[in-house]
Amino acid sequence: MKKRYASLLIGVLTLGALVGCGADNGPATINNLAENSAHGKVYGFKDSYTSGEAVTFTVEPDAHFDIEKVSFNGVNLSYQRKDGNKYTYSATAISGENKVFASFAVDPTVDWVEEFDMNISDDIYDYVMSFNESTTSNPGSLDALDFRRDGIEQIRAPLKYDSKTDKFSGKADNSDFFFNCVDGDTTHVETFNLKYTVKIRYLMDDTQESTSQMEEWGLSGSYFSKYTFWGEFGKENNEAAHYEQKMEALFSAEELAKLTGGATHIILMSKPLAYAGENATLEEIKEAKGQDPEYKGKYGSTTDGNQRDLAFVWYCKSKNAKPAKSEFRCLNLELIYQGFSENTGSLDGYGEYFFKHFDAAGLSAKVNRRHMQSGERDPYFYYYMDDDVVVPNLPLHRIYTDDAPVDDIIGYLPKSDRADKKRLWAIDGYVSRKVGGAFYIQDRPEYSEEEIAQIKANNKKRKVGFGIYVFTYAQTPIDEGQHVRVIGALSSYGGTFQMQGISYTAYSPNPKRNTVILDYNEDGSIKYYDIKPIQLTVEEFHTLQLPQLLVQIKDNVYFNNFTVDQTSYGEGFVDVCEGGKYEINRYNKDFYQFYNVYNSITLFARYGDVDNTPSEIETIHDGDTMRKANSFFRIIINSEVLIKYRGEEAYSYKFFTGGEYQYNAKGPKYIGQEGTQTFTHSRKMLEAKDGVGVIGISKGYISTTYKTFKMELEIVKAYDMSQFIKKAA
Repeated sequence: MKKRYASLLIGVLTLGALVGCGADNGPATINNLAENSAHGKVYGFKDSYTSGEAVTFTVEPDAHFDIEKVSFNGVNLSYQRKDGNKYTYSATAISGENKVFASFAVDPTVDWVEEFDMNISDDIYDYVMSFNESTTSNPGSLDALDFRRDGIEQIRAPLKYDSKTDKFSGKADNSDFFFNCVDGDTTHVETFNLKYTVKIRYLMDDTQESTSQMEEWGLSGSYFSKYTFWGEFGKENNEAAHYEQKMEALFSAEELAKLTGGATHIILMSKPLAYAGENATLEEIKEAKGQDPEYKGKYGSTTDGNQRDLAFVWYCKSKNAKPAKSEFRCLNLELIYQGFSENTGSLDGYGEYFFKHFDAAGLSAKVNRRHMQSGERDPYFYYYMDDDVVVPNLPLHRIYTDDAPVDDIIGYLPKSDRADKKRLWAIDGYVSRKVGGAFYIQDRPEYSEEEIAQIKANNKKRKVGFGIYVFTYAQTPIDEGQHVRVIGALSSYGGTFQMQGISYTAYSPNPKRNTVILDYNEDGSIKYYDIKPIQLTVEEFHTLQLPQLLVQIKDNVYFNNFTVDQTSYGEGFVDVCEGGKYEINRYNKDFYQFYNVYNSITLFARYGDVDNTPSEIETIHDGDTMRKANSFFRIIINSEVLIKYRGEEAYSYKFFTGGEYQYNAKGPKYIGQEGTQTFTHSRKMLEAKDGVGVIGISKGYISTTYKTFKMELEIVKAYDMSQFIKKAA
């Protein structure tokens, strides 16, 4: 990107620098408008003056700042004397109020990310770095550091360094590793100690949206964060290019060479600890040792309204097992410095050290015209002009049959040149199920016998039998059974295609961007279609792998607890599918029950006429792809669905598999307090009535590394499951 550097106004020569006021010798006051300036100070005034008296004062810019302008009663002054970094100015007072103003210009050559140090004591840093992957165990100990409780902790980083080969490599091939960059300022990470996931929202940052909404510079900011963590080793599963190649559209070769590109160490720091800085002591942090993570120590993390922990994210790419503290860079600050975010912090909220550096980074981005401060176009945002561009209509089948690669076993892979997250497409479909504000659409409300025959013949070039997920948080009047047209960007997530960046405006809708209802009755009312699921055996469900269609299972399904010997990851016996134990996430079973919020329940079951529960699930390895055998059935119950059976309610997977658990209506973190209830359930099954059973969306889950593939049935409507539940014999 071409850079243009603004010139600095160091001393402006003007006429009338000394302002007189005739013979009036009245009292004069000084109003120092620069008293609270972030990057310099103006001082040296007397307590009182009279009209005609000389007012002499000093202006002192901060390090890496220059004086841009100094004025007295609106008249620009030039300095009279310079002593190091202190400049002396003089003017003549007038009776009444006299206004002094000064502004400061940032040095455009300073790298503010390099200038910013991790402001904690050496003993706290040494303690943090004493915990790593080799010194912690799963689930770890409450005596070790915990970010939520203590406000600082090292978490698992995407890269590792091999001293024998002197090379870095990515850890994406490790199945027990979880790291997900949602967008530029939100990342889901995994802790070292108790090995639970933390949803992190970056403090003092607000990058543009790149998920449910698509905003200019949003995807670019997201790519920058992903490159910062993964470097040359990371890429999205529907992208051919690595993040390093994505950076080539955002930075010159010289600039790209200066970027870190990958992280071997990451430290999370809370707002209270960052504010305290070097005044915080290790003893204060250790006071919380042994406490349940629900207990917040003096520097414990804070959360936002979406249950995300707020953090400063420090990272480095180092060959040393214990890097020097100076090697770490603050990603929050770097996003602002590179022009991918605005500084949302304040002096009162974050203290002088943090605020001054973040404000300086923002000023540097503006003076150097970096990215969203450049006035130039974002290379990862598609600029449709409403007046002269019509969004092309894309039939659902073409997403899958035109250019999506087909794997003989997996089926349709979510890869397409159209899935670039920026170009807009118009897609028509019938709403099969709603998921909060989001919904699924498919190409027919009901399939004819001939069409079902094509689908079951697994004809990869057919033009019917396709669906897609429409991702949006916005509440729209779109409802099940309607025929709609959605306009948004095509992308993939978790092994399936999706539409994102959907727009809906109730007032003055724009037909070139708005989601619209296509079919109406003669009286003007909305026409609703009866969406009929395709009936499949579980074997057909696994074999056909239909892309996001409404299906109905014809077999009985028995819920069980399973374990598996999964030695392929080099960790021996790994408990990977304990009957839906990971209904929230797999890292919170022992210590982090309070984190069980806003997530779906994952279930594993057998199927068929006989409840033949195995002690082990067969695992098949085929090249680089690990595929589970069809001997079990994976069911995902959406977080918004509450299943009921004869007065019992499903708050846990044990509702299905049998067992005892506790529940508190106030939330998981209140378990054990007043209002906690204990439930005991018998194991249940899904019984196919009159040859048909549970209804859901047929989906394929593919890991980000493409090493794991699973078919799963997503339940998005309680009635679709609860009407078929009965106790297992």
